[in-house]
Amino acid sequence: MAKTEDDYSNTRFKLLEAEYFLDQIRKTENETDPKPFLFNLSACLTAARSIVCIMRKEFIPLNKSTNCSSWCDAKETDLNTKGFRDFVDVRDIVVHRKGNLADDLTTNTSGYIAMYSGNVSVSQPIVVSMNYTQSTSEIGWYWSFQGKNARVIDACQRFVGLLSTVVEECEGKYQWW
Repeated sequence: MAKTEDDYSNTRFKLLEAEYFLDQIRKTENETDPKPFLFNLSACLTAARSIVCIMRKEFIPLNKSTNCSSWCDAKETDLNTKGFRDFVDVRDIVVHRKGNLADDLTTNTSGYIAMYSGNVSVSQPIVVSMNYTQSTSEIGWYWSFQGKNARVIDACQRFVGLLSTVVEECEGKYQWW
């Protein structure tokens, strides 16, 4: 069946997948069992990382007579200046180098459970930690991303949001059906 403008582009479908797993991360962040959070994080990172690749494969061939290829190059460069390349590197560590991240959970003296999972481009360890604070029942996952301690959810939300903007622009500018 031929696609129409009323259907989803493959790129949009992948964005919806990333948004779905981002929502699952939010729902599982406060669970005491880390596996659902880690599984959903892996899925969110994988879907988010795929969006630019799918966008290029879907839009460039259908828009050869336009500047779509150079537009995609510029958007990817812009994403990378905002840290997307580091985000992709985190995904590569999670998916290709570590596998079962639960094996890397250890308790340190400050009451955090920390997961050390490789290096980012700045050669600093990525630290994901779950904080079991005494004052609240909220559990938060954090990692050192681009030299700053940040909530995992915030970083994922930021990059899925940036990708959403790029997908909106691309679908508005170029044909995909």
